[in-house]
Formats: sequence, structure tokens, C-alpha cells
Amino acid sequence: MKLSLKYKNDQSGKSLLTNNCYQTLEINNLIRRSANGEAIIQYGTGLKYKSTIYGTGYTPYIKMHEILCLECETRIYQSVRKDETIHVEHKIVPNSLFFQPTEGEIIPFSLINHIHQLEDGEISYRPLLEVVATNLTFETKNLNSVWQLQLEEV
Repeated sequence: MKLSLKYKNDQSGKSLLTNNCYQTLEINNLIRRSANGEAIIQYGTGLKYKSTIYGTGYTPYIKMHEILCLECETRIYQSVRKDETIHVEHKIVPNSLFFQPTEGEIIPFSLINHIHQLEDGEISYRPLLEVVATNLTFETKNLNSVWQLQLEEV
């Protein structure tokens, strides 16, 4: 399991999550409302993410509205062109950045050097997000705990 959630200042390295969970990741606040109630679509940089983590078994003890570091399991894909400067808006989970040429095999970014020149293709990575917990719900079904944790990027 690659998904990990830790308190921002915790140096222990221990994740608050169990292995029995999965994640969704989506853009938060793509559409906002004006004071008059009109829909305004946000374009450009600075988009934030929200994530929902679903799990079974041990319900994590999470303090609401404290900053957490989320190593996402969900990958983000971005098209790149030859000789283009690559710009990534988020921190990247170590060793999770890969490049795939339009025709060819996936290459870990750490192996790209003067031998491998970037060409048209796409990069993929797992984002490392600073988030706050906004909601945690759980219930017991057949002696098993089922829970859902909602997070928003700060």
C-alpha cells in the first residue's frame, strides 16, 4: 500500500492509515459562486485537490483541521513535449516520478540523464499534499469498522 497520511511535524514516519483503504482524488473548487450566485469557473494554476479515503478495520484517530501530509496513491498524468520546460504544481512523493515517451517504455525519472533525452510523451507522479481533515465518519458492520475520511488541500 502506497497511501500514507502523517501529521506535518511528526518525524516518526508512521502512517495514521491501515493497509485496508483506498483513495479518490479530485479537483476542489473548480467552480465558485459570485456574490450574485453566478457560476465562475477557475482556470489556470493554483487549483487545490480534495481527497476521500475509504477504509475498513481500525478507524484512524485524526484531529480535525490540523495540517497533515498525504502521500497520494492516485497518480497525476501530464502531457509533455520535446524541449519543453516541465512545471509540476505540487510536491512529489519521492521516487514516484516517471516519464513515458509516446512510443516506448516507462522510465523512472531518476534514470533520465544525458543518455535519455526527453521527447513527446507524458509524465506521471504521486502528489504529496498538505491537507486538513474535514470529516470522518464510521460505522460497524458485522463487527468490522467501515470508515470514510474527507480531506482538503490547504
